[in-house]
Amino acid sequence: GSAVSSYRVAEDAREVYDENGNIINLTSKEFDLLLLFIHHKGHPYSREDILLKVWGHDYFGTDRVVDDLVRRLRRKMPELKVETIYGFGYRMMSS
Repeated sequence: GSAVSSYRVAEDAREVYDENGNIINLTSKEFDLLLLFIHHKGHPYSREDILLKVWGHDYFGTDRVVDDLVRRLRRKMPELKVETIYGFGYRMMSS
């Protein structure tokens, strides 16, 4: 597993724990987004990039779902340092 902010991420089990060891219930997409950010800290992702990597090529719809997903992840994991890049997308800061 890996640690990000005060969270512990068990990638194989697809589970995230807070500093008290409580499970944070993430949806499959929320977890995929978290992994994307964790594995590529500091890398700026456009909404289109995130759509492709989290939803895949078969997704047809608006990229607003990306904003919703990021919002939900931030709400569940407030310590995550996910930065909004205005007019572009998002990136997770390293520390």
